[in-house]
Amino acid sequence: MKHINFSYLLFSIILSYLNLYSISIVYNFRIAEITKEQNSPYEYLINKKYNLITLLFDQYFTTYNQYNYNYTGFFESFIYHTPSCYFRSDFAASSIKEKSPKGKNHTFQPEDILLTSGCNFTINDHSIITASGLFGIPTGKVVLPQAYFGYRQVGLGIQLDGFYSFRLTHRAVYGFRYIYFVPRSTNYYKKRYLFTIGHMIDFLLAYQYQYNKTQELEMGYSIESRFKANIKPYIAYIIKQNNYFISSFYFVYKHQFSVKNTINTLLFNVVYGFDNIPNKFSIKYSLTAWLAWDINF
Repeated sequence: MKHINFSYLLFSIILSYLNLYSISIVYNFRIAEITKEQNSPYEYLINKKYNLITLLFDQYFTTYNQYNYNYTGFFESFIYHTPSCYFRSDFAASSIKEKSPKGKNHTFQPEDILLTSGCNFTINDHSIITASGLFGIPTGKVVLPQAYFGYRQVGLGIQLDGFYSFRLTHRAVYGFRYIYFVPRSTNYYKKRYLFTIGHMIDFLLAYQYQYNKTQELEMGYSIESRFKANIKPYIAYIIKQNNYFISSFYFVYKHQFSVKNTINTLLFNVVYGFDNIPNKFSIKYSLTAWLAWDINF
């Protein structure tokens, strides 16, 4: 019994100094909204039903307890759409460079797969709203204690997003999303735990300006909140590292052009973010840049 208590105490001490922080690109609400089907000046091509998106990203963030992470990888999305509905599949993979007071670590990991489907509803001549359902499929196991790419749990969610056009070239974009993550078992120190990162709520508000037929700027603010993480048997440090409330400000440049009867859109995005509820495990600041190529065919 003393040996068991000592092992558990040692495990708790180790966890108090380890970061288990994980990120997701497929669950990133900004990417999902920004890479939606774009308005096109090429009227003769608007009946194309498929979009293929390739995105390269580089994200750096540091935590208050001096852990530094660099995620560099790619994101792929396939979208099938009709005039009123759509289906979307997202996947990503990334290298992860971790630097801490205890040393360095470097891995390469796949992300979860996220499936999204929804339909558009026209409110009036200026406004359209889209209602969607989300289903996340994990591609790897939850491993404690370790930071990893993707959440590695089944995700079930709903999403509402839309826009309101003030003029032909100006519009406000908004979105709200809720996702529940199904608890999943994991082992550590030969003991089984039931773990979930809990619930996620995202909110996005942005302004778009189309300053000519093929170029557009977008500036926005987003909130990503994760709460009610849970692990049984209970470990307090796991909960503290999986609950957060992150604010992000972003800027996007979009350029659209036609190549052999396909609509092509290039997008460049920069993001600055931080955790609104600082603790030693939370993000002090994050910087992200990505470049995307969207082909509509």
